[in-house]
Amino acid sequence: MRRLFLLGPLLFINLYYRHDYYYSANAVFLLAGAGFLLAGVWDSPRLPPAGKWLALLLVLGGQFGIFYTGYAEYQRRELPAPPAITAVVRELVPARDVVLIYGWDWNALLPYYSQRRAIMIPRGREQEFAVLDGIIKRLGPLRVSALIIHNDDTLRATPAWIRARLNHFKFFNTPVATSEAGDLYLPEEAIPAAVARLRGREFAGVTLSTATPFDPNEGKLQEADVRPLAVPIFRPAPVRARSMFGFTPGLEAGQPIVLSHPDSELWFKPPPGASRIEAIVGLGAGAYSPSNPSLTDGVTVEIFEIRADGLRRVLYRRDLDPVREPADRGPQTITVPDAGPFTGQVIFKITPGPKNNLNSDWAYWGRIQIK
Repeated sequence: MRRLFLLGPLLFINLYYRHDYYYSANAVFLLAGAGFLLAGVWDSPRLPPAGKWLALLLVLGGQFGIFYTGYAEYQRRELPAPPAITAVVRELVPARDVVLIYGWDWNALLPYYSQRRAIMIPRGREQEFAVLDGIIKRLGPLRVSALIIHNDDTLRATPAWIRARLNHFKFFNTPVATSEAGDLYLPEEAIPAAVARLRGREFAGVTLSTATPFDPNEGKLQEADVRPLAVPIFRPAPVRARSMFGFTPGLEAGQPIVLSHPDSELWFKPPPGASRIEAIVGLGAGAYSPSNPSLTDGVTVEIFEIRADGLRRVLYRRDLDPVREPADRGPQTITVPDAGPFTGQVIFKITPGPKNNLNSDWAYWGRIQIK
């Protein structure tokens, strides 16, 4: 029995060295050996009853001591809640379908709590498209109908990296749901059904692209006259404008701008065939000037599309904090080269940031072009 127990560790030394749970597979041989040994001791006429009980207690006590100093800690530990995104996966992905997962390496939490089959791409093999295509072909009738990307400090996926995988596996370019565990993408043909299924729903720890993010100033926004905003720096002209303080054409460093103190929204209907967004945004120099007694704490700039099917497709988001970040001072250029095709209106929104502090948030748009 001892030889059988040692067979695994001797053949796969590195696996047993790195993963102590591998011993669970061949511990049965060690237990059987201990059982035969105890049976021989118990049946021996030479040992007194006290010696037999002592041998039994030594084996059982040794097992308990090793368990208490090792695996008992896992049973005492309070387990974290299941990843929030798994509730959405169970809602949107058919039970027989497969989920493709990047960024979780060998960690099986997502497929376990999602109760779905999964293909998990281990670290360092993210570029092996041919291998992955071969695996998918061998799925037979099973279908890959969802993609999760957990873009953490390990994966460090760039927008181009993500876009390449979305295009390769034919997933829509905006996540239907976002959480700390990752972003959930679906094929474009599945979007209408997902929007209908998720409309009005809430999932703790998950941001749905079908829902409008909370804005503490939403009820304070007033409709503005768009006719004065038909200026050369906006192409096309906005079709709708909402703001707390209105919009004012002006100059910044000698260049024409439209002051857009948050909260503010400019709505545009993209021209047919448009696919590119170019814009200039910034905070007036006085907002972060050392002579200002009430400095700005920054603003948040967001560009998103409200698609015809109701999906909120985020195209760009950035926090500007010129007081603490010198690179955020002056006009900031925005370029979104692959924004289209568009099916709905595109909104350019400026908010006062997470603290909702409106002091000196003198934001402006220097240019907005959708072409």
